[in-house]
Amino acid sequence: MSKKLIGNGENIGPSYKTYILKVDPSINKNDANYFFKRVLSILSMDVRWKNHNFKYVGPANFNDPNLTPSKESYDFIIVLLNRVTKHKLLEATDTKLNDQPLTDGFGKAIDFKKVEFSYTFQTSPTVVVIDEMNWRSAHESLGINKLHYEQYVIFHEIGHVIGQSHKPIPVDVTKPYPIMYQATLGLPDLKRFVPYPNESDEY
Repeated sequence: MSKKLIGNGENIGPSYKTYILKVDPSINKNDANYFFKRVLSILSMDVRWKNHNFKYVGPANFNDPNLTPSKESYDFIIVLLNRVTKHKLLEATDTKLNDQPLTDGFGKAIDFKKVEFSYTFQTSPTVVVIDEMNWRSAHESLGINKLHYEQYVIFHEIGHVIGQSHKPIPVDVTKPYPIMYQATLGLPDLKRFVPYPNESDEY
């Protein structure tokens, strides 16, 4: 089978952002392939950021280093990193925590040395780093199913890509949690959680 790129960045309209995918080489092939297919599926869902569309323009064999497009041909890259690699990246970039709440969803002070997040680096192109351990198991401590967590984390980080900031839980208990609320900090009322951008992200 010949090597090829899927799509390209030409003539796809102003509402589109283009992206590629990468996976830490230490992550096994089955998990890497699952991540690839799952992200493509999530970013093509009908429930997504209003007025925004996303197009994959990377290689069909997404982890082939010989087929990575030039940085000028995509807007952002989504990378699944194991936690050790992620920490090395954070140290190398001297990343400072910003746009972070002081308390979690239960009102307790946050110890950021003990909390693990995925990150969006506003570079050019933008880099979205998904924490592999959270991707695999964070849903268990949150009390939601795995598919919903995967949707949440991708839509949340893509929210940063398009310029969204973190949002608090709405005081109005009839409103759902915004996708830009940091669910990793806890979901006190699971009935208010929805795994996609919603009305609470618009205020």
